[in-house]
Amino acid sequence: MKSKIKFGVSLYSYQDEFFRRSMTLEECIQAVADMGADGIEIIPEEMIRNFPHLSDEFLDQWFGWMEKYGTKPVAIDAFNDERTIYKHMGKEMPFDEVVAYHKSYIDVCHKLGCKYIRGMVTD
Repeated sequence: MKSKIKFGVSLYSYQDEFFRRSMTLEECIQAVADMGADGIEIIPEEMIRNFPHLSDEFLDQWFGWMEKYGTKPVAIDAFNDERTIYKHMGKEMPFDEVVAYHKSYIDVCHKLGCKYIRGMVTD
């Protein structure tokens, strides 16, 4: 009987390789596919140039990779602790900026075809 369990990988697992430029975003996606997983969680701040603004060119490339490697976008990893941005300045982020900040994650998640945002709060 074939298992219904699906496997995905957070590209957080490849953040060092990506940061050091020993792997491109496409190579990270290919590595996930090569290990038999099909779900992708991306770290948009790190891996998408001009985040939170996604160009049509990037989106075409992104969905092209999903098709090429038989993977699917599942989630984005959001470092959405807005307090960290202002913490070092000794003040809180204004509410309207907090809303805009979080909305940008929702918009990016939708454009990338993901269903989930995995939030990460740091202190």
